[in-house]
Amino acid sequence: MSQQPSYGPSPDQRPPQIWDTGLRPPRPPSEAPGFGPPPPAFGPPADGPGLPGDGGGPPRGGGAGTRRTALIITLALVLVAGLGTAGWLLMAGGEDRPEGAPLPKHRTASRIAWEEPVPTLEDSVQPTSGTWFTDRYVAKALPNKVVAYDLASGDRAWTVPLDGVVCATSTEAVAGRAAVQHGEGCRKLTVIDLEKKRELWTDELHDPTDPENFMEGELALSEKLVVLTSGSGSAAYRIDNKKKVYRDNGYVEDCSLSAAAGEESGKSLLVVASCGEAGGRQVWALDPETARRKNVWDVPDNLDVTNILSTSPPVIALQSQQAESVEYILRLRPGNRKPTKISVGEKGQYLCANDSPRCSDIVVTDDTVYLSGPTHESYGDGATLMNEVVAYDLGTGKSKRLLEPDNKRELEPFAVLDGDLIAYEPPTEEKGGVLLRYDAETGKRTVYERHPDWSSERESAIEQDAVPLLHRGMFFLAAEEIYSREEGESPKPLIAAFR
Repeated sequence: MSQQPSYGPSPDQRPPQIWDTGLRPPRPPSEAPGFGPPPPAFGPPADGPGLPGDGGGPPRGGGAGTRRTALIITLALVLVAGLGTAGWLLMAGGEDRPEGAPLPKHRTASRIAWEEPVPTLEDSVQPTSGTWFTDRYVAKALPNKVVAYDLASGDRAWTVPLDGVVCATSTEAVAGRAAVQHGEGCRKLTVIDLEKKRELWTDELHDPTDPENFMEGELALSEKLVVLTSGSGSAAYRIDNKKKVYRDNGYVEDCSLSAAAGEESGKSLLVVASCGEAGGRQVWALDPETARRKNVWDVPDNLDVTNILSTSPPVIALQSQQAESVEYILRLRPGNRKPTKISVGEKGQYLCANDSPRCSDIVVTDDTVYLSGPTHESYGDGATLMNEVVAYDLGTGKSKRLLEPDNKRELEPFAVLDGDLIAYEPPTEEKGGVLLRYDAETGKRTVYERHPDWSSERESAIEQDAVPLLHRGMFFLAAEEIYSREEGESPKPLIAAFR
């Protein structure tokens, strides 16, 4: 059962709080070298030769949780006062609400509606990056299981146990399905049907050079396929029958696959390949139904693909082998068309720096890249640092506008709503967090959601180890890593929902 936070005083009466807080370190600038000629692009037709191998075959960190003072408010007080935090939750119910029923209407003045505490851990740190949504549930990958919670109430709805600890998860859930690599030596791959609340199938992974272990990989899905890329070997499976349509033992056609990405629509898949003795980099676009290569792009020499930022449109992050952070963003185009290049300079210092499949500080739409700018000194709203968000045109590669925060704080782009950017201003010690909406055409800023000041320290403690997510207009902070805690310490949330 989820903890229902008993936040109840008026915003003008802030309760006593002893939660730890912290500010992010400044981002040091870095200089980016020049960029060579654009990479050639070529693409065999979709009905060309398929990939070989048909058939079977063998982290952003934070501190430990802190104590907090519990505020006890009776049910009668909640119902009489009509507090937005819990009033609708107590009436919404869990299993009585029909599948796909609408959530309560979004409110600009929102607060923590419910939160789920982290479980007790045997090890000191465990990754928990898998977070997926359905119409009714939010599902979270825990060290040895996947647990789903009711979106409205936070009640625990169902659990799918896993054999062994989770090693990697798909970022996206497609058609209600998600993928998890887990088990002793990371040697199991499981597809979970989130709609039917059960394991769909599990396959044993085998590395012929190390039978006891399989390297942690990257997972991506389409409606028909799940793709795993790993240094131990890569494979593509049909989701409906577990049949491998592509398999290798680390190398195929003199290429090894090292990264994979999909999207929630399930209509596109990208993988990164290293080919030949020199390890030349390529990006492959795979047919989402057959895993045949539709397009192949060569990456310029001496550059590495650090992240696949988007699959539709195809956008990648690059850096030179001597660099310590992302230097360029490339929008790939089919055929021999010249790609769009964006030189990010110091803005790439912390791009995708979180140890998570979800890349931080960047949002890609059909025609725009929104990227967090470098932090600098702030003189407002209790914050010591602030930054802006730079909007780049994916057609020209040039910056087209600068998006400023509302309260001179740090600003993190993280979602798109009806074409508009949603960015999160994390809380300070005295001010609650804010979600800002920026018009896609004009960049005009409006407040999408504001959180109360009296719970700012709790929100700050949650935010330090979490990523912001938006689903059906509802805001969540989901932990990317969880930590063991000392006896008597109050746990930090695994996931917190705002309404």
